[in-house]
Amino acid sequence: MAKGDKNLWKYREAKSVTAIDRFIFYILFIAGIISIVRFADWWFRPQHIESFTLYIILSLIMWYGILRIILIWLNYSRIQKPEQVEPEKDLKVAIFTTSSPGEPLSMFDKTLEACANITYPHTTYLLDDTQDPAFKKVAEKHGAVWLELVGLPGAKAGKVNAALKMIDEDYVLIMDPDHIPFPNFLDKVLGYFKDEKVGFVQVAQAYYNQYRSFTAKGAAEQTYTFYGPTLMGL
Repeated sequence: MAKGDKNLWKYREAKSVTAIDRFIFYILFIAGIISIVRFADWWFRPQHIESFTLYIILSLIMWYGILRIILIWLNYSRIQKPEQVEPEKDLKVAIFTTSSPGEPLSMFDKTLEACANITYPHTTYLLDDTQDPAFKKVAEKHGAVWLELVGLPGAKAGKVNAALKMIDEDYVLIMDPDHIPFPNFLDKVLGYFKDEKVGFVQVAQAYYNQYRSFTAKGAAEQTYTFYGPTLMGL
């Protein structure tokens, strides 16, 4: 296990947003808006225009990016930790993960083992088009149902759509083949479906290889803004 991996496997929840947190945010937000206004005053001065066409192109690029930043800030102003909703008992739940030729078998061994350890009752399905009997064996090893779905259009989505017609569960969790869910995963997400307006639930994810190289850490960190404050503000 690489350095830092041990801490990654601890289950953690987002902290609640306090009044102090919001106060600091609004101070920074106001400072940011003032900075943008001052920058706009400088940017749009006539003496800065040498080529009108180039100026328009650069302005569109620049202010599109700034507008995106402002929208992100506005979204952050609505950040709140969602309240946990306890799920109903005896829901019929399926877990899908898909396999394709060339993907390492060891990865599915870890994912299917983690799915088997999820505490809420469910059925795990491996949607397989590898035509490799080893994938059927690893599914059976972890109590998953093996579905051979070969030659379907649409790659992963095609296999998922075909499998949906073959099951009778009411809720489906779709996992990438390298996802390793915590045992309480379904207990944390199923309750939100009590709200009739909820059609799907998106969750945050972390990267278990992020400490193994500079590239892996950078790739992981660039997603945490979305999986953290952005999702919490939507």
